[in-house]
Amino acid sequence: MVLDYLTNLIFGDTDEQRSKREVTDISNPDHFLASVGPTASSGVKLTEATMLGQASVMQAVRLLSQSVAMSDIVFNDVLSGGITIPNTSLRLHDIFNEQPNTEQSPFTFRQMMMGSAVFRGNAVAEIERDSNGREEALWPLPVKQIQMVREKKTQDLFYVFTPNSGGIKAIPAVNIFHLRGFHLDGLVGMNIPFVTKDAIGNAIAMEQYSGKFFSSGASPGGVLEHPSELSDPARKNLKDTWEEAHRGLDQAHRIAVLEEGIQWKQTGIDARDAQLIEGRVFSVHEIARALGVPLSLLMEDFQQPAKTPLQEATRFLSYSLGPWFANWTSQIKTDFMNLQERKKTEVLFDTSKLLSTDPDALARALRSNVTVGIMKPDEARSRLNIGLNPLGGLEGESTFMQLNMAMVKQIVERTIDGLVNQEDEGLDNKLDIDEIAANVLDSE
Repeated sequence: MVLDYLTNLIFGDTDEQRSKREVTDISNPDHFLASVGPTASSGVKLTEATMLGQASVMQAVRLLSQSVAMSDIVFNDVLSGGITIPNTSLRLHDIFNEQPNTEQSPFTFRQMMMGSAVFRGNAVAEIERDSNGREEALWPLPVKQIQMVREKKTQDLFYVFTPNSGGIKAIPAVNIFHLRGFHLDGLVGMNIPFVTKDAIGNAIAMEQYSGKFFSSGASPGGVLEHPSELSDPARKNLKDTWEEAHRGLDQAHRIAVLEEGIQWKQTGIDARDAQLIEGRVFSVHEIARALGVPLSLLMEDFQQPAKTPLQEATRFLSYSLGPWFANWTSQIKTDFMNLQERKKTEVLFDTSKLLSTDPDALARALRSNVTVGIMKPDEARSRLNIGLNPLGGLEGESTFMQLNMAMVKQIVERTIDGLVNQEDEGLDNKLDIDEIAANVLDSE
């Protein structure tokens, strides 16, 4: 009904016209959680707050969003021959790396967008443009207050935003930066925590169970058996007295004195028999699978093979962040560039900060890049992040190559020249120079 009212206000639809529209609501509970969420099979009522209150979910969302936030987005011009050079003068470079808007830092903006995309399946920002239509800023919008309306006649897509202050705002899709998570319809990203609500619900249920277990003195339930029949007041007094003396962590393992022939009979099972610990470990595994984060990075190394920090970072970068980086860069090209600009511009993430966890490995990689002429010495020194001053001049701003390296063609030419010189000097040389040159060049 609300969406019907909005489309009627915006487009002046009649009921018949409205029935011909294709409408998608990205704040629909089928895709997103409202303040009251679904119930998991474990019986736990789920909301965004309770889901993020689960430590493994919070760690996975935080890890993905902050890893993207700490990685700058690089814009390179693609020249003939595939050569690329950084272009820091682009407006997009300043928006994504310097100031997305007047209220957020680049880190905060990327973290917020990535967190929403991971947890809610979608992240939306309005593109503010100047009088010439050039992008000036990006303003994130809460996805739970957005509805998407496609006008069937013109196929124009609008994002209908309902601010907390009231009113509505219909934003053309051309002025929206929409980052989607995994999706099947090409329009709305799926809310992965919602789809895997049972796995998260089980984890929350086990946390609640363990909390009640320890609040009961870390011992299972049982019954007090009296040899004679007790009146209702006497029964209540006995129960209250026992719980007051033994309920709670502070009262655990205290000595109980039983009088009048009272006997304690345990009726519960202990934590090991209930496999409480194993169950909680398994729930972390399920959450790691759902959100695509290595188990060890959720601080769970139970029976996991030991890996170096660089191996962990490389695995996380390749299989967890890699698809998200590609998602970001392709969406930036789609929402901000025309076809010709996309062909002439390379967009990628600078992942050097994510791979700087192993100083020795980083130093070896930088040394290799300098010795083969990929990086300049001052570029390598700046990547070490240990406060080294630039060398400057030819020493720091030049590319270097080892002297013992040359192209195969040059080696062949020098070899032929040497053999010719030997023949000219009258040395005994039975080698066929032409045959050697032909064989080497063919192999090249």
